[in-house]
Amino acid sequence: MGGGVNPIEWVLPPLALTHTLVDQGAKAVGAKVPPAPGSPTAKADEAQDAAEQRAQDALTQQQQARDTEARDLAARTETPQEAVDARRRAQLSADRLGGGRRRASQTLTDTGATLSGSY
Repeated sequence: MGGGVNPIEWVLPPLALTHTLVDQGAKAVGAKVPPAPGSPTAKADEAQDAAEQRAQDALTQQQQARDTEARDLAARTETPQEAVDARRRAQLSADRLGGGRRRASQTLTDTGATLSGSY
């Protein structure tokens, strides 16, 4: 078995040197060289992209919550006429269902009412 050098060993060092020169030239020109997959730079870039995406998602969710709250508030807001109509309906239903029943605050503030009871 004769020794010798594998031809791939002769090709790889010049190839690595060429890649290094191209990278340095691109950096000098200002071009962004994409990082190698799995490198620390690539992992940091992926983490930064994920953090930016989470922040964007959080802002979107907050905006959606504000929009939903505004719609709910607009739907719940009662006009003065609606408030009057609601009070009128409540009074009519109270009269129909036994208008003699009064709340304690109405009874105590009525000028003609007296508290009676046996002591």
